[in-house]
Amino acid sequence: MAELSIIVPIFNAEQYLDRCIQSLVKQTLKDIQILLIDDGSTDSSSVIAKQYAATDNRIQYFYKENGGVSSARNLGLQMACGEWITFVDSDDWIDRNYCAIMLSCAKERNLDIVEIRRINEFETASVKQPILQEAYLTEYTFDKFIPNEEDFYGTCWGYLFAKHCIEKITFDENIHLAEDALFTVEAMSHANKIGVLNEFLYHYNLTLHSSLSQGVFNEKKYTVIQSRIKQLEFFRNCEGEYVMSARLADACFYMYAIGHNTPGFMKNHYKELNKIFKMNFKNWNSWSSKNILKRLVRLRYRIDLNFGYQLSHFFRNEGKNI
Repeated sequence: MAELSIIVPIFNAEQYLDRCIQSLVKQTLKDIQILLIDDGSTDSSSVIAKQYAATDNRIQYFYKENGGVSSARNLGLQMACGEWITFVDSDDWIDRNYCAIMLSCAKERNLDIVEIRRINEFETASVKQPILQEAYLTEYTFDKFIPNEEDFYGTCWGYLFAKHCIEKITFDENIHLAEDALFTVEAMSHANKIGVLNEFLYHYNLTLHSSLSQGVFNEKKYTVIQSRIKQLEFFRNCEGEYVMSARLADACFYMYAIGHNTPGFMKNHYKELNKIFKMNFKNWNSWSSKNILKRLVRLRYRIDLNFGYQLSHFFRNEGKNI
């Protein structure tokens, strides 16, 4: 039984898959299980994955009918035998000491979850994730964890999870945007201690973005609202509540910005979004005004709300002329 399992969901990734798997088989930590979960690919991804599985007994290949990335990751969780779990997307890759460094850190510091830093990979440049923390390792308990952009990606990749933190949870297959963030937040809520490590070991491929993050509204994207609401519930009465509340507000603004011109959006979703935003915003008044960061967060969304109204007015009156 391997000490660490790597779960890779695959869907039509032939252009990048070889590079991804190469980075896994070259890990300095050898006691690993590599799970390649093919979510019904129609390109040559299955051929590539099967070739690797045939030559390396640490690799297991599974094919399933297309059901989305969450269903693929859930199958990987079912098949994982390691006491530690990490996820890698099939168009990304990791440094050769990714597993060894995170596992060593987790054991030495008695951490249940370890997060590392990412390198954003563009076509012509590699850009390290901007960070403010100077410490090599910052440790948190969940109630003190602040899910800001520096210390919380909103992904499941770039993390090492102790199996006991995730053995009773799964990815929500009815949520199609920020489903990985919800999984990670729930896992963190089960952790005794979380560590953020200033090591740049994960390469996030930004050359390919045909994902749900592009600015065209659809009903799958709207599920981000449920993801943010559920995440916020985990952070209730914790230090990170106000930041997660701001992320919910962000999601409301984003859905309105990309959806208000879509037929049926105002009828089906506007009232709900407005209600969620107002209830969420009302809670901010109860936060201590002595905390300057919280004051700035409140100010930011007062400004954005006004801008949103102006933007919607522009689209209604001037957008037809563009």
